[in-house]
Amino acid sequence: MNGRRIVSAAALAVLVLGPVPSAYAKTSASNVEGTNWFWQSQNRTAPSEVTGEPVCPPPQVPVCPDPQVGASSPHEPGALPVMVFRNQDEKISSILFQMPFQRAKISKFDFTVIESKDPRDQIQTQNAGGKIIQACRITEVWTPSEDGADEIGDAPKYDKSGCVDGKRETPSSGARWRFNITSLVNSWGDPGRAFGVMLVGKKGNDANDTWQIVLKGPRRDDATTPANEATANAKNVQANVSFTPIKGGGGSGGGGFGGGFGFPSSSGGFSPDYTSSGTGTPDFGVPFAPPVPPTEAVPGSIAATPAGASGSEKPKGPELPPIFWLMIPVGLMALSMVRNIVLEPRPGKRADGVVALIRNHNAARLGRTPAPDAHSPFSGVTRTLQSAGGRLRGLVRRVITGGAS
Repeated sequence: MNGRRIVSAAALAVLVLGPVPSAYAKTSASNVEGTNWFWQSQNRTAPSEVTGEPVCPPPQVPVCPDPQVGASSPHEPGALPVMVFRNQDEKISSILFQMPFQRAKISKFDFTVIESKDPRDQIQTQNAGGKIIQACRITEVWTPSEDGADEIGDAPKYDKSGCVDGKRETPSSGARWRFNITSLVNSWGDPGRAFGVMLVGKKGNDANDTWQIVLKGPRRDDATTPANEATANAKNVQANVSFTPIKGGGGSGGGGFGGGFGFPSSSGGFSPDYTSSGTGTPDFGVPFAPPVPPTEAVPGSIAATPAGASGSEKPKGPELPPIFWLMIPVGLMALSMVRNIVLEPRPGKRADGVVALIRNHNAARLGRTPAPDAHSPFSGVTRTLQSAGGRLRGLVRRVITGGAS
């Protein structure tokens, strides 16, 4: 009876649960790994280039530093300015996203960036009416720094042929720009090739066209202030990606570069694992390079939900092939048959059951011979199997005892 219950439960599980899919579509938030901005007018020089003499440390130190010094940033930390001066790029800004998977096929990717509300940034937003900001795919590794103001010659290379126009939106919370970059991210299914986007101004035919719009990215917290800048700026850039994980490539996971730099804190901002000077030159100690993507998810970094559904859902566990569920009832039935054949029948007071005993008693009282199949339509098969099992057990005993009876 217990065996039948197990088989029935397994069969019911197959009917209800169905085969486990090898891939499933998901929509997930994608956090920002880092930002930077680059300036055509920035021109870093070394003190030796100004004074004509190197600035050296004490004689016992055999190294003579010659640091590059540039103009201080005219914007607040985390600013993402886009400026066109006389129809040429004067300021461009970059954003690097974390990828919420290890390998996947991306079906949609869009993000929004707010316009900066900082007074110093708003003052510099000039002649912005009717202007368009574009998002272009970056094609190489680059170094994030929320202070920015790097030389434009140090900006990473980006593909200028397939840039996507942004659309300015004005909800009650403030102006923002939305970019649908699905057409740019075919290669981002491999997070090691997801280098982010460059925000640039769209140029027209006016050679004197000059304008500037200042957007705002996330910030790390400033320990010298009572406010938490990371929390206040956590939602300045919001990205969502719809994707189908590739089998063997993992589901929800860490960032695009495996968390090697600046994972957001639980509040959504940068974690304080790097420092940068006022000139926008970060002090990483080693060159920034993409490590191997992680095999575990970063806590708090992703809030995944199935595509087309609402609410949160935990990432699905290991995937099993559909045939696995079909083999469970078959295996249990085979085990039950082997048990009836090989094992000794379990003794009992009424081995044939109460119903069989009553039928035999009635047949004897009426002078009839009990039908061999009276108690079960499969009794003949069962007796045959039991007989074969008895002969098999006898053969096994003779083999074990060396032929002795």
